[in-house]
Parts: sequence; C-alpha cells; structure tokens
Amino acid sequence: RIALLIGSFAPYLTSSWVVSPPKSWITAIKRHQTSSASPRTFSLSEISIERFIGEATYTVVDTFEKRLPGQVESASSLGVGPQLVSKGRSSTRIFQASRQDASIRSRGGDPRCFLFEVAGPGRRGGKDTQRTVDASVTAAASLDAEWERRQSSLSGGGGLFSSLLSSFSGPPPDRPYTVLLGEYDVPPESQQQIDGGDWTDQLGTTPPRANARWLVYEFDGTSTVASFSVPTATRVNAARNARERLGRGAGLGLPPLPEAVPWEAAAKFAVAGVMKKSLEALALLHESGLAHRSVCGEALVLSAQSQDKGTALQRCDSDLLVVKLGILGFSSPLSESSPGSLASAARWLPATDASPSTSSSPPSFSTIALASLSVAEDLHALGLTFLALLLGTLAEAENGSGSSGDAAAAVPGLQPRDLERLLDGAFAADDDAVVGFGSGGFADYIASDPQRTRAVKLLEANGRCGWNFLGELLSARQFLKSRPKFTVPSTRALVDHPFLKM
Repeated sequence: RIALLIGSFAPYLTSSWVVSPPKSWITAIKRHQTSSASPRTFSLSEISIERFIGEATYTVVDTFEKRLPGQVESASSLGVGPQLVSKGRSSTRIFQASRQDASIRSRGGDPRCFLFEVAGPGRRGGKDTQRTVDASVTAAASLDAEWERRQSSLSGGGGLFSSLLSSFSGPPPDRPYTVLLGEYDVPPESQQQIDGGDWTDQLGTTPPRANARWLVYEFDGTSTVASFSVPTATRVNAARNARERLGRGAGLGLPPLPEAVPWEAAAKFAVAGVMKKSLEALALLHESGLAHRSVCGEALVLSAQSQDKGTALQRCDSDLLVVKLGILGFSSPLSESSPGSLASAARWLPATDASPSTSSSPPSFSTIALASLSVAEDLHALGLTFLALLLGTLAEAENGSGSSGDAAAAVPGLQPRDLERLLDGAFAADDDAVVGFGSGGFADYIASDPQRTRAVKLLEANGRCGWNFLGELLSARQFLKSRPKFTVPSTRALVDHPFLKM
C-alpha cells in the first residue's frame, strides 16, 4: 500500500492548483461550441511520398471496469488493475513525403512533411475515421489560435514596435505541437489507378485503403519520449550497431550518431528538458480548451530547432530541444459530457459537484468540474509516462556503466501500462487515497533494483522532491475529491515545480 495523507503534499499543492478557473478555459470552451475548421487540401501533384515509416494501431476505449477485491480474474486478462473495454481498433500509417513547392526552399523552409493515413476498423471505419480527422482538425485550429494569442500577448499585441522587437529577438520559437498543414486528397478513382505492385515495391506496404483519410503534418523527426525511455547506453549502442550493419560509407548523408553523454547530463536533459517541455506542450492544449485523452510516450515528439530534427536528442541538449504534442485524434473539449466522461466524473468528482439524479437520468456535473477532471486525467497519464521515462533512460548496467557497455542492453524497460498495473495492483490503495511513494511501497520496490539506484537517488534528493512531483501527477484525480473549494488543477503551474529546475 502506498497511500499517503494529503498533508504530505501540502508544500506542493499551490504549485498545481489555482484559485479560479483560467480565463482561457472558459473562453476556449465557448469557442468550441460554435467553431468549425476546414484545413487546406493538397492535391496528388503537390505531395511526393518518399518512404513508409510505420503503422500505429490504437484501441478505442469505451470504459474501464474495475474488478472488486477477490473477484476471479479471467485467464485471458492481464494485470490486476482496471480492465480495458474496447469497441475496436483504428490504424494510422505514417509516411514521409515532400511538398513539391519550390518557394518553400527559397524562403528557407523545410519541404519535408508527414502523411498520416487514418483508417477505422471494419465497415464502421468511416465513422471512426471521420471522428479522428475532425478531432485532429479541431485541435490544430484551437492550438493555432491559442499559440497566436500567447505570442501576440508576449510581443505586446502586434504593431510596428512588436515587429521591431521581434527583429532583434530572432526567429519565433517552434510550436510545441505537431502542426497540421492540411489534408491530402486521394480520390477513389485515383486509388483504383494505383498499381499495388509498384506501391508495395517502392514503399514496402499496401496501397491506400478505401475508407482512409490523409492528413499532412510538418516534419518533426521520428524520435519520441517512448523511444527515449530506454537506457542511454542501449540507445547509443543500438544506433551504432545499425550503422555498422549498413557497411562502410553508408553513413554518408545520414544524421550523426547519438553521443554517449555522462549520466548526469542525460538526467538533466530528461528532467529539465523533456519533462518540463512536455508539460508546457500539454499546458497549451489545456489552455486552448481541449483534453488530449491519449497522453503517452508516443504522443510526445522530441524534435529540434535545426534541419536535423534529431540533433537535440543526439546531444542531450535542452536548448535545442522542442517537444511537440501529437496524436490529437482522440482529443475533445475539456468539458465533454459523453457517457464515458460522466462515468469517470461519478467515480472521481466529489458528490458536491453533482446535481441530484433521478431514476431516469444520471447526475450531471458543471462545466468547470468536468474540465478539472479532464485536466487531471491527462496529468495522471503524463505521470505514468514520466515515471517510465526516468526509470528507463536513467537505468544503468549493474557495473554502473551508464554511458557505455553492451551489458546495458540487458537492462529491462518499464512500460507505462506495466507501471499502472503495479500502482493499481500490488501497491494499490483505495480510490480515494493519494498516490504516494512512502516507505515500504513502490519506491522501495524500485530502489531494490541495482540498475535503477541512481535514478531513485535523483527522485529522493531535496526531500524526495522527484517522488512528490510524480505523486502529484499520478494523484491528480484523487485530489479532486479533497481539493479546496473554488480551486482547479493547473498544468501550466506545474512547469514551475522545484524538481524541474535541476
């Protein structure tokens, strides 16, 4: 059991809770009720597909079912935590492409782009595809509007003075989210003309699917928090081995290999770089009035302010790093009142937030209460992602060689879903308990692994500041039941947490 009294987190309550709802919440929620966006459409001649990167498959979740204590577990289920109840799987294929526009290079831009082919499951795939595309387009428009509003505010609201000021401050910062350029139009008649054999030979995958929609995004590289959440030595050695298999001279024109940086440099990059900038990206989404609803390592792209998007990760350079929030096809308004949201609200929100229910209608919740829960659920998922990141990338071989050596390849990774099973199972407390990492609990379990000794020491430093930070994220939903009146969670405020200032 890892429950701690809420008083144990009192020093940090002010860092993630604010007295009143941010004005951007209310403004953005109202805007979502009437807004509609239509992205630019690219024709077949404007995009040249260059290579197939891979395919991502997502489970569409309806609800979570939590087994009662002592309930028998079926042979097919895994873990001991809440069970996933799904209604199908949607699939997205990712291609690297190039925009056939000479003016992009003349302006110093990057013509590379990503193509996301979105397709839902089975005969109902059209509805799922439309829902995913609509959510992605809405998120892009909302993020663009919020980003422009913030940049205008920072620059003094525009005008001649702002233009002069920006000319001295250099180019504008990269947006902390994957930028939607438009939709790629592949009409049915064109799909029929595509030679399946040529497509397979050239790209190594099947031709376009009949019920698919294509979205065009800026090119941000292919590194993510998930791919970074492995021991540094493992990541470096894997890249070197892959380059050696290509043979001598094959490295010409390829990006440089990742550097074997000291453990301390990797730790600072992970905490003050990756984690802090991931929070900033999620904060912008919340301030635009949206919840992500699928936060994970794959949704956080590690890019860089350079032509080679992997430069920051190769050097573990926080100054060059740009974290971009992606996979926005499951996002929805913070105040969404779908059946799943209401079921979650009934579990996590205090009874005082609910209106009286009748035999014919379930209890309803205020817009601000639902928005607070949406933020808390995203923070909980981000906490699991951060925990996997720290226990993965900062793990070492038992000989202590955190920067080199084949022995590091044997260090096992920890997936967020595995960690969630541990926290909800072997180290679980009741639903109302705040997730903590006190003595005899999960923290001691991790500390018993010699490969993660230094990572645990990092979390325990400065009065267990790191464990407290993770506990605050993972307990965001529990805090809703005991929060002071008129307070709501703030993702932006968490950016200033002491742990992220190492």
